[in-house]
Amino acid sequence: MRDRLCLVIQEHQLDTALVKAYALDFCGASALKEAPREMVEKFVEHLAERSERDRDNLLGQLNSYVMSIHEHLPRQIRNELREVGWTKGVELAKLARRQGQRFGSATFMHKALHITKEEFRREVEKESTGKDSELSELIYFKFYKIQVSFIEQAIETAARTSAITQNRPMSIT
Repeated sequence: MRDRLCLVIQEHQLDTALVKAYALDFCGASALKEAPREMVEKFVEHLAERSERDRDNLLGQLNSYVMSIHEHLPRQIRNELREVGWTKGVELAKLARRQGQRFGSATFMHKALHITKEEFRREVEKESTGKDSELSELIYFKFYKIQVSFIEQAIETAARTSAITQNRPMSIT
């Protein structure tokens, strides 16, 4: 499902941050992790169909999320938004929306100016959920069918070796 969403975004050159804001609104969730899988699947289908059928209208709707993001930010941050960019602005808006009057805009604005987008997303997630997430990256590979059994065997061997050296039970799913 995530792969399909990434393909739709890439194929139609959509802004990832705005698509995410649209997805949260569509699914009625504060974070996509909290949205029911069925709603996320419906959103991906909806986005694919709309981007094929009427991309210009979809872009107009996505751009309306820019304004809603802007509305949730304190005046001081709105003035400095160009310096941090829209992706970090979306993250700032999430915090402002969740925390209301408690939002420490100066602290997070300082962080937004001095760390990468990914680090800033982690900081926002940590502040919102209290959990620190591990950095990850999605990597795609293309294999010939004949190669799959050799690769599976290599992964199993590596997992066993890792489990033995770390003295943990092995589990591959």
